[in-house]
Amino acid sequence: KSVTDTHVKEDVVSKVIELAERYAPTTQWFIDTVNQVLEIAGDLAKADVGHNLMRLIAEGAGDDDASADNELRTSAVNAYLNLVNKPKLPQILLKIMCWVLGEYGLVSSSGDDVQSALVTIADRQGVTDHVKAYALSALTKVCVHSEGSLLPKAVELVNQASSSQSIELQQLAHEIQSLLSCAPEARPVILPQDSSCDDIELDPSLPFLDDFVAAAIGAGAAPYVAPVDRITSSSMDTSSLEMHTGGARQSTGLQFSHSTAAAAPPAASHPP
Repeated sequence: KSVTDTHVKEDVVSKVIELAERYAPTTQWFIDTVNQVLEIAGDLAKADVGHNLMRLIAEGAGDDDASADNELRTSAVNAYLNLVNKPKLPQILLKIMCWVLGEYGLVSSSGDDVQSALVTIADRQGVTDHVKAYALSALTKVCVHSEGSLLPKAVELVNQASSSQSIELQQLAHEIQSLLSCAPEARPVILPQDSSCDDIELDPSLPFLDDFVAAAIGAGAAPYVAPVDRITSSSMDTSSLEMHTGGARQSTGLQFSHSTAAAAPPAASHPP
């Protein structure tokens, strides 16, 4: 706290977090320690610190103990709720707070309380659009998982984002509005709870699009050609053209080669 030199402070932050990762006696101790460091000098911490902390909270205590996991997440939620009204917090910590409250805020607080906290974060002076995006995503999760609706001040925040100069916020706001207009039973399927660590299996061939593709081709659309095949096809077309033109390739670009030297002008004739 007493260090004033930015470079020294950045080095201290990096080393404290590194030591905490190596020698933390418990997950809870590590989370508390990193929170304290980020609160003091979070603007000097690397981005991966935030991602690692969020992943650790999502994974839980690590002993396949649901009760211990729930206790850990409840402690994290309460800690972040207590930080909401602090006057000065770094952006990295605000993003962590939004994510944790969105994923696990309901384990210890009501949906309305968590929404109010998220709106407070988004309305903070000097908050970045990136943090606002985190807050909007978290608000949507809380609304869906609590089977409730957005508070009026949260609706106002979404409406403001829909006309924001930030394309990211505009898109997110429209996605939220579309999601909340779906049938209530469809929302948890689209946005499942506590799914941040779930493995997603995806078939690269995307078979669910087969009927759509077949209909488009039947209507006259050109079949999809992979980028590699496009390059191969282009090379073959070029070779074929060279064969038909005797191997000569015509250049349509500008000519930058040196031109032939101009002939010397005739000697000037002087009057007698």
